[in-house]
Amino acid sequence: MQRDLEFRYRYGCRYHCRCHPHVSEDGADGGILFYLVMIIVVAMLIQMAISRSREYLADEGCAHITGNPCSLASALRKMDAASQRIPL
Repeated sequence: MQRDLEFRYRYGCRYHCRCHPHVSEDGADGGILFYLVMIIVVAMLIQMAISRSREYLADEGCAHITGNPCSLASALRKMDAASQRIPL
């Protein structure tokens, strides 16, 4: 078995077959890691953008229901001030 692996490695198998997928002489493994990290970062940014847009829609709906957006803004400021006074 070891001779077979050595033969495949020496005669091109390291580049084009499945016997040594972890062997990379051109740095392709680092590229894959980079793309995985970038996919995770982009997914997190999309999730935060969706969350923020839902928050704005909820505030807009509440302002529409109450009919007084100034009182909504005042209540949000009071809640923010109260949350900052309480230590985590």
